[in-house]
Amino acid sequence: MITRRALLQTVAAIGALLRERAPFAEAAADEGPAVPPAADTVTIPEWQGLLKKQRVEPVVAISDGTPVYGFGATDILANCPDLLPGEAMQARNTSPLTKIRLKKSWEITKSKIGTTPPRTPRTWMMDFKPLRAVHLIDGNPHTYWCSRGVTRPDAQPQWVRIDLAVESPVSAVVIVPRQDNQGWPGSLTIKVSRDAWHWETVYENHQYLAPSQPEPQTFRFDTHPVKQIWVIANSLGWAMADSFLVLSIAGIEVLDPEGHNLALITRGAGVTVSSTNHGSAGEKPMHDMLWPVHYDLGLKWVRVAYWDSVFNWHYAEQEKGKIVIDPLADETMTETANNGINVVLVLAYGNWLYSKEAAEGKKIEAIPPYETATKQTWVVPFEWPPPPTETGEHFQAWLRFVGTMVRHFKGRIKYYELWNEQNLNFHSYDKGDPRTAASIDQYCRLVKETTRVIREADAGAKVMLGSVGHFDREYMSACLERGVGPLLDVIPWHPFYGTVQSSPEFRTYRADVNAWKKVCESHGFKGEYMATESGWYAPYPAPEKPFGGGAVSEIVKAKCLARYITMSVGLDLTTFWNTTWHHYTWWDLGLFRNSFSADPISPTQPQAAYYVLRNLCTLLEAAEPASVPVEFSNKQQEFDVDGFHMPNGDMLVAVGLAGEPVDHSPQVATDVHFPQEKFTRATGVDVLNGTEQELQVVDGRIPGIVAKDYPLFIRLKRS
Repeated sequence: MITRRALLQTVAAIGALLRERAPFAEAAADEGPAVPPAADTVTIPEWQGLLKKQRVEPVVAISDGTPVYGFGATDILANCPDLLPGEAMQARNTSPLTKIRLKKSWEITKSKIGTTPPRTPRTWMMDFKPLRAVHLIDGNPHTYWCSRGVTRPDAQPQWVRIDLAVESPVSAVVIVPRQDNQGWPGSLTIKVSRDAWHWETVYENHQYLAPSQPEPQTFRFDTHPVKQIWVIANSLGWAMADSFLVLSIAGIEVLDPEGHNLALITRGAGVTVSSTNHGSAGEKPMHDMLWPVHYDLGLKWVRVAYWDSVFNWHYAEQEKGKIVIDPLADETMTETANNGINVVLVLAYGNWLYSKEAAEGKKIEAIPPYETATKQTWVVPFEWPPPPTETGEHFQAWLRFVGTMVRHFKGRIKYYELWNEQNLNFHSYDKGDPRTAASIDQYCRLVKETTRVIREADAGAKVMLGSVGHFDREYMSACLERGVGPLLDVIPWHPFYGTVQSSPEFRTYRADVNAWKKVCESHGFKGEYMATESGWYAPYPAPEKPFGGGAVSEIVKAKCLARYITMSVGLDLTTFWNTTWHHYTWWDLGLFRNSFSADPISPTQPQAAYYVLRNLCTLLEAAEPASVPVEFSNKQQEFDVDGFHMPNGDMLVAVGLAGEPVDHSPQVATDVHFPQEKFTRATGVDVLNGTEQELQVVDGRIPGIVAKDYPLFIRLKRS
């Protein structure tokens, strides 16, 4: 029996390993003249204590003899929980069940499993918080606060508390709306107190009607001596283009009888809120806490800068000719590479500095659609800079940026993706159609010129086409017809977002991918294939306006993940789950639960999908797709089968029921026969529970296998 001391020593050793750092990376020396000929300026700002971050905590608890690791405020069990206890793999099998030994990223030799961290890395350079609570007391009606979004209007009340510096007579509270008049609640209560203990309600209306115009709303009452004010809202309203339900306002004023506003930070007032919307990436402390979970998962791939990242061009170059590489993001890439993970870096998006508007002398802040910055939304992706499509300064500056990034990350990053979902957004700046022949021509010219720069900066780099949304084979075919195929090392796409797994789109995916590979090969492409984004979602409550294909339960999400990842690796696709964590509660894109919202950091704990993905990373280490003929005694049922060769000579076969998964799977018994395989023993692996069991074998058959709506893996030890 392992002792607590031994556990702590083991975890301390792991922590020491994770804390090891390579020296802070300098930009790689130029291997030749820059393209275009120009000096690259790379600035890495100093950052005190950069290498002193605590990345992984020791064991924070032990549950039934199993350690629990602490990643900041997030607690993760060291092995897989019993997500569905009692699930049989084989009828009448009394062999013991044991937990599989999980591997970390640095222990896994290779695999095709990765994730896309959200808008990462989130660092001091871009950790702006345009919706923070101080805007409620800054006296500026053009700045806003916004609560964290919810999926239903009454799922969780939101509130604001104002503390005055000194108890004062108060006769009114004023709520200042956003200029777009969004974010009003349908239920409003205002309370006041002298001691933050005894509260008096001075206004209450559970049928509140939002004003038709964005004008301040004044709520008067008898003058009171007041120290604290508490505004409570429910029946929340839509905000941000009707994408989520929030309480969002520009300010709260607390008026004395003379009409002076006491609720100002310049008067010493303070504000506390129930929650704050910090964007889909969450807060920088969340990134600091959770980045090491990539190594705990056993991933071998992460994809960064596909959306709103410090590595995007418009962040890296905010002064012409000066490219700034954020030090914390830079060090995170070093750490990731040192822990055995391959990084895909997306090179993407334009730069307002080189736009025609800037060339005409307009101030960037005044260039449409930059006026939305005053409405407290994010610059990207909502304010697309123009893409570098012209042959002049803009395009040359883009090539300079690309060359600088590739030289700088040489030795740490090998894969470079050229844009993201260009079939959907390449001309979002001017609301043009990105799928016209002219737009595709411009994109393909960018690919050809950018590829040349990358090859000159790092001859060993891998160049990827930009991932297209929705597995858009028509758009990719148009690119191949323009001659980009022989230039590329990877063709990627985004196949599924909440797609119903019993739908024809999902059921035909195996055949569609194999057919698509032949099309690519016919155009001279000889490289790899990647599915760089996909996900299924389990938001609670189920959203009024679901994202993608709709919402499922948490356990069904885990099953969808298991089925999708297994199928994709079986198709020889490097596959990324989108995302590792995600703080938009109404999307629920990540592997962590979005529970009650809170401030300053909303707590998050692993979903079932986290543990299932971790099991798959260990199980499918170095697995190579294989065609394995399988015969089932049950002829009434349709089964999904994916086969793999393992490095030690074993065969690994995944068997599952076709159709849509449900919370409690049907249990379908069948004998399984592998007519072309000779094996001496077989082991079953349940990826939802992280257990394995010796299976009974009779005359080359495995009788009484209990198939379910998620993959059961059978490992065959060959003769």
